[in-house]
Amino acid sequence: MVEDGADGQQQPRNEIDEFLDGRYISAPECVYRILAFTLHDHQPYVVRLALHEKDNHTVTYNPLEETSDDVLSREGIRDTSLTAFFDACNKYPDLTANLLYPDVPSKFVLKKTKGKQE
Repeated sequence: MVEDGADGQQQPRNEIDEFLDGRYISAPECVYRILAFTLHDHQPYVVRLALHEKDNHTVTYNPLEETSDDVLSREGIRDTSLTAFFDACNKYPDLTANLLYPDVPSKFVLKKTKGKQE
């Protein structure tokens, strides 16, 4: 974007600088940030549900610290929210009879502990 300068010439507009210059942080917000308090809350929480083919999900690792054998031997490496959904359908058929995959967060909580999902 461009805007007219003081001399009538068109100047490029730096929207990032304008945003940063126009931002105001009050004293209470500064204290909240220093003390690491939450500034706002999101409800309902947005949950990203995995969708993948069998044994074809994304796994992240640092190749400088782990080998492929280390990654594959991790506990719970094959567990995702999709596989947890199928496990819940098998374990609780009464609760999941009419449950669709996008509605899982409204009925179940996915707990991640040390790479394993419960």
